[in-house]
Amino acid sequence: MIDRGIDWNFSPPSGPYFSGSWERLVGSSKKSLRAVLEERSVTYEVLLTVLKEVASLLNTRPLTHVSTDPSEPEPLTPNHFILCCHHPHYPPNVEEEFSDLSRRRFRQSQFIVNQYWRRWMQEYVPELIERKKWNLVTPPLRVGNRVLIMDKNTRCGQWLTGTVSKLFPGDDGRIRRVSVKTATSELIRPVVKLCLFSDA
Repeated sequence: MIDRGIDWNFSPPSGPYFSGSWERLVGSSKKSLRAVLEERSVTYEVLLTVLKEVASLLNTRPLTHVSTDPSEPEPLTPNHFILCCHHPHYPPNVEEEFSDLSRRRFRQSQFIVNQYWRRWMQEYVPELIERKKWNLVTPPLRVGNRVLIMDKNTRCGQWLTGTVSKLFPGDDGRIRRVSVKTATSELIRPVVKLCLFSDA
């Protein structure tokens, strides 16, 4: 590693805030997982399944622009750097060490993961939006802005993104709702439900 010019920089003990964004991500993930599990008693196999699913969900979040054009390359995700692919769809391996996970326990783990996804999206996505006092002027969305759409009906592990295609200014000239073009449809959404990915 040293021969290749790689320099390791470690966070000091008792200083997790030195790690920045990934430590914040770990914190929000633990908070959501703690809220979902609460006092629920789960087996080791169920917990292991849930943790692997959660890791997969976190590593499929887009790091770069998500295009509405299917011919463009897919956005980079942490999985591209870890596994060299966006989302590995492996069938259940019956030769795994813990192959006796019953259907009931598997359904339990999937239920927990779905609950986690909803909880984490409610906490993580709003963190992406820069919050300012209501009386400070912020630049409005523009046509061509790429946005992440906050939608509670989005399936687990999916990121609904699109491009602003039309603005609807109010009587006071402020833009409170816009039309967003996704890969499959055109949606009208309030700007408070959109997280700006990149400028036009």
